[in-house]
Amino acid sequence: MAEKLNIDPFKIMLHFAAGDWKALGYDSPTEERIADGGITLEIERITPQMRLQAAEKAAKYLYPTLKATEIKIDSDTKKSIGSYEEFIIARNKERKRLEEQKIIEDAVVIPYDKKKTNEGIK
Repeated sequence: MAEKLNIDPFKIMLHFAAGDWKALGYDSPTEERIADGGITLEIERITPQMRLQAAEKAAKYLYPTLKATEIKIDSDTKKSIGSYEEFIIARNKERKRLEEQKIIEDAVVIPYDKKKTNEGIK
């Protein structure tokens, strides 16, 4: 249907996100409405809320959604974790176990630099 009407819904969403009233076919950024009591109000055609909603929806198509990876540590490991170094070792061990089971692939391992990490700890 969109193709028949020569409309690109994604472009329209981006025009709303940008607040581009001209591209959307409006003759001005605001419109006049008469409120109770005969008061004339000037209302934005594209409100900040509309822009935010359009930007949020467009972002879903432009940026990948990241999934959280749950790392389970057994009770014996919990007891033995006493420092940040031990936590990193336990985390890497669990990550390796998950990789071997093909639960996660291409895991990013952040290199641990003991010297930099412990600079502020005394």
